[in-house]
Amino acid sequence: MPQASDELRKKMQNYFGGNGIDDGCVTEYLEARGFTLTKDWLWNLPDNWTEADLTEQDWDCITFLVHEWDFGGLAVWEQK
Repeated sequence: MPQASDELRKKMQNYFGGNGIDDGCVTEYLEARGFTLTKDWLWNLPDNWTEADLTEQDWDCITFLVHEWDFGGLAVWEQK
């Protein structure tokens, strides 16, 4: 069930336009940045990245997908 905050939805509108709840443009953005999606709906970091390399927009997009679309977050979170 969608649960992203109005603030986070507004950020998605600011980043990508549209209605702010589409997962397609968010997923395309992350993939263009080098993230890869696992079969378990987790995002792998781009090669040679750590969590410190993520931008605010990267974090916002991952958080949005977790809250609004039930993605799993970052794969490194599952490894800890």
